[in-house]
Amino acid sequence: MDVSTISLVGGLAIAGLTTVGNIWLTYVNKKKELEKEITLKVLESSFKEYEFRTNYAIKAAEKEGRSATLYPYDYYLIHFAQLAKLIDKEKITEESVRKVVEKQKLFRRTYKAELEKDEMY
Repeated sequence: MDVSTISLVGGLAIAGLTTVGNIWLTYVNKKKELEKEITLKVLESSFKEYEFRTNYAIKAAEKEGRSATLYPYDYYLIHFAQLAKLIDKEKITEESVRKVVEKQKLFRRTYKAELEKDEMY
């Protein structure tokens, strides 16, 4: 082979590697960008839910003349984070949704039990 053929093959190989590298970097960057957007939406949505439910519970309690049970923000954040993980999966199945709902029910029961313990002291 002469020098021009070797240079051509070398140039094509480098161009191919560069193209593959750029495609891979674009994929990784887009995936990270999506994860960031999901995290921001989880934070935003969970805070809106916290704000709405807290205001609603306070108003309903005042209307009925009782005290309101309020949950801290982390309660809602954990709930929405579990949903975000489920959405992030490529295939959402009925079983995966049930697992998330069961985890949320367990968290709610545990949280209420801890609240009741704190009220006893």
